[in-house]
Amino acid sequence: MTATDGYQLDMPGGRIDDNEDPKEAAARELEEEIGYKASKLDELGIFTMSPGYLTQKTHAFLARGLIKGKTGGDEEEKIELVEHFLPTSKH
Repeated sequence: MTATDGYQLDMPGGRIDDNEDPKEAAARELEEEIGYKASKLDELGIFTMSPGYLTQKTHAFLARGLIKGKTGGDEEEKIELVEHFLPTSKH
């Protein structure tokens, strides 16, 4: 259970290290947190949660082609991975 008294979906995330590319940070955090690597990371955009008073930016990526990584993830709580499949383009 969480502070919201229920279960919720969450996404892997973390801090971008000094001089680290956001895409490299996303790949690192994905493996550290859930133990998977992505064959492809597509950048979705950069978001701000409260632009009126926060300067923090969130870089969002879509992870495709997940494969088991070397680490087992570092999350202390029990997590359940939920896969979402996107329809393929017919172009």
